Amino acid sequence: MSFPEFFQRVMELCLSSKEKEEICGKLSRTSLDNISFYKDDICEIFKEMSEMNLLDLSPLKSLVDSFFDHNTSYDQEHSNFVDKAHEDKKMELISNVKERLELFKVEEGEKAKHVSSNKKSLEKVQANILATEDEISSYENMSLLTLEDSLRLEQKKECLEASRQDLTNYKLRLD
Repeated sequence: MSFPEFFQRVMELCLSSKEKEEICGKLSRTSLDNISFYKDDICEIFKEMSEMNLLDLSPLKSLVDSFFDHNTSYDQEHSNFVDKAHEDKKMELISNVKERLELFKVEEGEKAKHVSSNKKSLEKVQANILATEDEISSYENMSLLTLEDSLRLEQKKECLEASRQDLTNYKLRLD
């Protein structure tokens, strides 16, 4: 049974304690990177349960909404984090490409001496120089991963974990 089907079954049974433990266990075992896949299904289940008007699910709904808000924030920060490179890696890439650029320039000088017989070879080397210069430019424009980025991502992950724990520990009261 898939997680959304499992969640729906639990909601249909009005969250008896055994089923509630199962759903919270399922949420706690789901990777944080995959949680957002269940948001639409869970929201639809809450909508259906609200329409039945069997019991007040608003406290649980608030916890779930908060959990998914934290998840969205974490996903956005994680996406930004992945797009940035560490400064050491950036410098290494630039250094390696600049070495290649120098080799191509030396080769260009040698080929230029024999222009008439090596015109095609010279054009190829010149194309390599242009491509390598473009590569250097792209590395120089690469965003750097800062300590603040790392800290912000870690804080969002902690909030998401805490929200998941709140949801896992939630006890639905049937009055």
